[in-house]
Amino acid sequence: MDLPKSFKENKKSIKRGAIMRNKDVKMLIKKAALKSMPEVIDKIDLDLVMDDYIERPLKRKTISFNFTKVMKFASLILIFSITSIFIYQQLQNPSSEIMAMETDAELIGFPAISGATLLDELALSDLSMDIALPLEMMPQTTLIENELTEFNRYMMAMETMIGDKTGLSYAIEDINTNQYTKKIVYSTTDLLGNSLEYSLMYHMELTNSETNEYTLNGVITIGENEYLLEGSLRKNDKVSQVRWKVMLDDNTYVRIEDVSTDTLQQFRYSTFEDGVQTRSVQMRLRLVNNNVLGTLETASNDVTVSYQMNRNRHLNSIDTVAIQYTYRKGNVTESGDIDVNLEETSEGQYEYRYQIKMMGSNTVISEYRGPRDDFSNKDSNPGNNHNPNSGVDNPPGNGGMHGKGRQEITNQI
Repeated sequence: MDLPKSFKENKKSIKRGAIMRNKDVKMLIKKAALKSMPEVIDKIDLDLVMDDYIERPLKRKTISFNFTKVMKFASLILIFSITSIFIYQQLQNPSSEIMAMETDAELIGFPAISGATLLDELALSDLSMDIALPLEMMPQTTLIENELTEFNRYMMAMETMIGDKTGLSYAIEDINTNQYTKKIVYSTTDLLGNSLEYSLMYHMELTNSETNEYTLNGVITIGENEYLLEGSLRKNDKVSQVRWKVMLDDNTYVRIEDVSTDTLQQFRYSTFEDGVQTRSVQMRLRLVNNNVLGTLETASNDVTVSYQMNRNRHLNSIDTVAIQYTYRKGNVTESGDIDVNLEETSEGQYEYRYQIKMMGSNTVISEYRGPRDDFSNKDSNPGNNHNPNSGVDNPPGNGGMHGKGRQEITNQI
């Protein structure tokens, strides 16, 4: 149905009137707001704005000294510094050991005198060994037992070369003879506590100033025996590249080489009899808690044996030697411990007794004995023979102590 035209026109006019009224209202609100807003910031009434503001004084941060906290911080810094230095040294030199021999007297005296002691024991090297105190009729067999005859010779040489460093003294002095200009006196004690002195007189001559190389010749005195020394050495911060011969005669001698590195101190000894090499051993030295430890390594055919030797000092009793050994032959390996004690055979005469234990066990499974020379006869100054353990002078051949009587031998090998 069509609406009248007048009705439609009235509806449009009403709608336009509503729109105009809304615009008028918005305009009135805007004018009122602008009228109440100040034209400049100076007309703002700050008293009205800050009426509820309460001023509070600023607090300054105070620093208090706490001694406990300071000490903790300093301790942390110290620990960090020490740890950093240790780690750095380990990274630079991861396998370093403390060198047992450092002075010129030690670096010249030790290889020369130790080589002479090896040569001095040559006469006893072929003596047999036998079971001293069998634990049963058929003692347990060990692989190391076949090597003990050879090791016994090195034991005699090493007895006076390892131990508490305060009891091992190398003193060097100037002398004036037709042949020699220097003298080294080595002072030590045997396991019985007898004081011993070995001496080395020598002359060194510079042969190459660019490489700092010298030739050396001398004589080593052990008791009444004398051994000639000749060879060369290159001297840097430490004596190195030693190539010496300690000679009984032209055909019987020990050749010595210093094969040390920056981290290990070691020497190689090769024995020649009738001009033919018969034995070879490598010796490594290190210092632990002021105690000179020695490691011997021997090799023959397909058998390699390593002996780590530590001399144990006993006040008012005979010293002993503790050995950790590793025997290798092909794919077969045996490891164990050997306790070396002295046993008196007759008044003033002793022999070695070897007690063998398997690794990780305290049970002695077999015992052997080996000959031992009379060290008091090796003293180059027998008038000074003295046993510090007993506190009394000992005549040559008497250690001042008497061990338990040796039991009768029931088995031999």
